[in-house]
Amino acid sequence: MHITVEVLNSADKILPEGGKLATIELPEGSTVGDAMRALGTPDTSQWNAAISGELVYADTVVSDGDSILVFTPIQGG
Repeated sequence: MHITVEVLNSADKILPEGGKLATIELPEGSTVGDAMRALGTPDTSQWNAAISGELVYADTVVSDGDSILVFTPIQGG
Protein backbone atom coordinates (compact mmCIF):
# COMPACT_ATOMS: atom_id res chain seq x y z
CA MET A 1 0.00 0.00 0.00
CA HIS A 2 1.11 3.57 -0.65
CA ILE A 3 1.34 6.11 2.16
CA THR A 4 2.25 9.79 1.89
CA VAL A 5 4.16 11.46 4.69
CA GLU A 6 4.27 15.25 4.94
CA VAL A 7 6.31 17.04 7.57
CA LEU A 8 5.85 20.52 9.01
CA ASN A 9 8.35 23.03 10.37
CA SER A 10 11.34 21.64 12.24
CA ALA A 11 10.08 18.10 11.79
CA ASP A 12 11.60 18.29 8.31
CA LYS A 13 14.75 16.73 9.76
CA ILE A 14 12.81 13.46 9.72
CA LEU A 15 12.98 13.11 5.93
CA PRO A 16 16.19 12.66 3.97
CA GLU A 17 17.79 15.89 2.77
CA GLY A 18 15.30 17.99 4.73
CA GLY A 19 12.42 17.14 2.42
CA LYS A 20 8.82 17.97 3.22
CA LEU A 21 6.98 15.16 1.40
CA ALA A 22 7.62 11.46 0.79
CA THR A 23 5.61 8.57 -0.60
CA ILE A 24 6.44 5.13 0.74
CA GLU A 25 5.17 1.63 0.20
CA LEU A 26 4.31 -0.51 3.21
CA PRO A 27 2.77 -3.96 3.67
CA GLU A 28 -0.85 -4.28 4.81
CA GLY A 29 -1.26 -3.97 8.57
CA SER A 30 1.60 -1.48 8.94
CA THR A 31 1.46 1.25 11.55
CA VAL A 32 2.43 4.91 11.72
CA GLY A 33 5.55 3.79 13.59
CA ASP A 34 6.40 1.42 10.73
CA ALA A 35 6.08 4.33 8.30
CA MET A 36 8.41 6.46 10.40
CA ARG A 37 10.97 3.65 10.60
CA ALA A 38 10.71 3.15 6.81
CA LEU A 39 11.77 6.79 6.47
CA GLY A 40 14.82 6.10 8.64
CA THR A 41 13.52 8.00 11.66
CA PRO A 42 15.29 6.79 14.83
CA ASP A 43 13.04 5.21 17.46
CA THR A 44 14.28 7.86 19.91
CA SER A 45 12.98 10.70 17.71
CA GLN A 46 10.00 12.63 19.11
CA TRP A 47 7.15 13.49 16.76
CA ASN A 48 3.38 13.84 16.61
CA ALA A 49 1.28 12.72 13.68
CA ALA A 50 -2.22 13.15 12.31
CA ILE A 51 -4.28 11.44 9.63
CA SER A 52 -7.31 13.31 8.31
CA GLY A 53 -6.94 15.90 11.07
CA GLU A 54 -7.04 13.32 13.85
CA LEU A 55 -4.07 12.75 16.17
CA VAL A 56 -2.63 9.26 15.71
CA TYR A 57 0.03 7.24 17.51
CA ALA A 58 2.92 4.96 16.56
CA ASP A 59 0.69 1.89 16.89
CA THR A 60 -2.13 3.29 14.71
CA VAL A 61 -2.66 1.05 11.67
CA VAL A 62 -2.54 2.93 8.37
CA SER A 63 -4.60 2.27 5.24
CA ASP A 64 -3.68 2.46 1.59
CA GLY A 65 -3.72 6.07 0.44
CA ASP A 66 -3.41 7.59 3.92
CA SER A 67 -1.54 10.85 4.24
CA ILE A 68 0.34 11.23 7.51
CA LEU A 69 1.09 14.75 8.67
CA VAL A 70 4.10 14.80 11.01
CA PHE A 71 4.92 17.71 13.31
CA THR A 72 7.11 18.35 16.32
CA PRO A 73 5.68 18.08 19.83
CA ILE A 74 4.44 21.34 21.26
CA GLN A 75 6.78 22.66 23.91
CA GLY A 76 6.47 25.45 26.35
CA GLY A 77 5.76 26.27 29.88
